[in-house]
Amino acid sequence: MKTKIEFVPAADSFVGIRITDNQMFFHYPETFNIVNGDEKCIRDQILKVLKSFMLTKKSVNSDTLNSKFIENQEYPLLSYLWILQDYLDNHGYTNRETHYVANGKGKINWKRTIKQIPYISDESFIYPNIISEEKRNIDVLLTDVYKYCVVRSIKVVGWLFNITIDSYLQTHRFEYNQKIFLNAVKKELGHTFEDNKRIRLSHMLNILTGLDDLLIDSHEFLYGVDKYDVVFEKMLFTMFFNDDDIKKYYPSADWYLTTDNDTKKSSNLRPDIIMVNDKMKKVYILDAKYYRFGTTFNRSDLPDSSSVQKQITYGEYIKNSKLSGYSVFNAFLMPYNRFRPNSYGFNKVLEFVGKAKIDYSSTDVNNEVVAVLIDMNFILDNWLKYNSIEADNLCSIIEENTTKPS
Repeated sequence: MKTKIEFVPAADSFVGIRITDNQMFFHYPETFNIVNGDEKCIRDQILKVLKSFMLTKKSVNSDTLNSKFIENQEYPLLSYLWILQDYLDNHGYTNRETHYVANGKGKINWKRTIKQIPYISDESFIYPNIISEEKRNIDVLLTDVYKYCVVRSIKVVGWLFNITIDSYLQTHRFEYNQKIFLNAVKKELGHTFEDNKRIRLSHMLNILTGLDDLLIDSHEFLYGVDKYDVVFEKMLFTMFFNDDDIKKYYPSADWYLTTDNDTKKSSNLRPDIIMVNDKMKKVYILDAKYYRFGTTFNRSDLPDSSSVQKQITYGEYIKNSKLSGYSVFNAFLMPYNRFRPNSYGFNKVLEFVGKAKIDYSSTDVNNEVVAVLIDMNFILDNWLKYNSIEADNLCSIIEENTTKPS
């Protein structure tokens, strides 16, 4: 690999790529297990973390992110990565959609021509139009735009794929002109309905409107999130949330003021993840805590009393207002590295580590919150879809370690 990579474990700080003076630093979540291997192994591990950032684009406020590089989309790294992978998979790009015109000069398409309703003259069939296949200048232009996007991507992250600019990429008919290139891509986006082509064109558009070449060539940039806690929460949400609308579980308070006749609603309390088992009449309230306990095993890195109380409040609200008659269970989920030896023998995807109790008892709702460690590598490998097997396993762990109300 041409660019030397320095791996930096990140606790509660920036996660992502930082390049300074041609030295690349990969800041990874400290509970992510880095495996020494060949270039492909290293590349896949880096991409695994980088691709998890896509969860932040639609669901995170800009003050949570390194907004210059993600929220404002000035540095479209995911588009660079997508285009390079597409180039490696397809060895280039040509427009496979055939365009047809009536009475044009291209190759006649007899199949489409004879599908028309003909009229008869002197016992001969006369077709109203000759349908021909049109070769368009825009197709050649789009191929050059694609080559330009690949070259630009190689400048930024070519080292990650160990690819360089070859003769194919250097051969083009059109010189770079941002206005012409942008118009061509936007025009084609407006006319095509092929899903994969639309994805490709969208990434090309991101690259054309992204970071300027001067900053790319300087190799002075970074891409990532200021803190990884939001990404961690969203990955767990995707893996475990099984209801249609989490907002209905948000408790809130109303203000009734003597100075104002209107009722004012305060902001909602927001549980992270809800799992509901309607058949068994059980609900599980999960709070994703991107805390360091799974690394330090220090009590000071556990959720505090206010976090415990909020979980109990969620349970009381859901049981009394939304799911009467359901048993309520609470849990904190914290990351850890199951491949890293520890004195407690933890090495499973999910490990129960203890529970917190508030100092009053309720006959309606459990006054306990179970703490469970979850392996970070497993999350990064499985966050793309709901995981029913581990969801059931998690529910069993929570129930087995929760004291039933008397």
